[in-house]
Amino acid sequence: MANGMDTRNHWVVIADGSAAAIYAADASLEALDKVATLSHRESRLKVGELISDDRGRTQASIGPRSAPEPQQSVHDNELVTFAREIADRLRKGFDEHAYESLVIAASPTFLGHLRNVLDSRVANAVVGSVAHDYTHIAAQDLAPLLRKNLPIVEH
Repeated sequence: MANGMDTRNHWVVIADGSAAAIYAADASLEALDKVATLSHRESRLKVGELISDDRGRTQASIGPRSAPEPQQSVHDNELVTFAREIADRLRKGFDEHAYESLVIAASPTFLGHLRNVLDSRVANAVVGSVAHDYTHIAAQDLAPLLRKNLPIVEH
């Protein structure tokens, strides 16, 4: 609003390793208005689909393995890549004064990845977080869940 009376000065991020939605909200989280949707297809791929040689072929191993393949780290790399994409969007919104405080609800592992890559100013704007995947919850059902699980929210 031009008169500075816009009370939607909070952003809420709902994310897992492959999808995220960013909502604008007031302090009580009564209503959420979608600001952005982000997705990362690579996070949904199987490890074998992520590992390929320089010609695009997947690598097969022959014979016994002496050490385990770094499969988890390949998937984790994709999670970190997506976390950085979300963090960049949050930094941009913060720089544009689109929000003053931030609430994050994400699957536990992804929440850790996201916290690790947040800009320090954005991290300081986080007023609450929930280590739970709400990405499959309908938008109209998110506000009550968040209010229930965030003691900092004004009721």
